[in-house]
Amino acid sequence: MSEIIHELEIARQALQDLIDRLDEIVFQELRGAVARKETKRTDLERRVTRARNALLRAMPLLRADDDPEEELE
Repeated sequence: MSEIIHELEIARQALQDLIDRLDEIVFQELRGAVARKETKRTDLERRVTRARNALLRAMPLLRADDDPEEELE
């Protein structure tokens, strides 16, 4: 594995870790909204979900072109 491909994989893993953390934040916000008996999505939940989705769209861009086993998410 070349150094650049290795660095891209490290960056992808960092993005995945951040996506996972944003998932936790969204679920925490949703649990809080349910506890507060809110019936609509909160602004915070919407913003964090948008950020998470943007990171998900970035993941395939960092995929190594020479890795045929890599699946797009």
